[in-house]
Amino acid sequence: MHSGKYTVSVKACPDSLPVSPAIGQHWEVKGVKTLSEYVNNGYVMTQHVFDSRIEAKCSLS
Repeated sequence: MHSGKYTVSVKACPDSLPVSPAIGQHWEVKGVKTLSEYVNNGYVMTQHVFDSRIEAKCSLS
C-alpha cells in the first residue's frame, strides 16, 4: 500500500457558519476530531472528522 492524502469532514449546521461553504475557501476549524483510515485505489487515506462543537473561521473566501 502507498500513503495517500487525507480528507477532512466537518459536521456542522450551515446556519451556524459565518459564511456559506464554497469550493476554494480556506477554513480554520478547531474542535474534537476522530481519525480513521480507508483504502482508495491502493492508497491508504486518512479521514479527519470534526463531529461536535467546533469553532470555524473562513480565512479565505
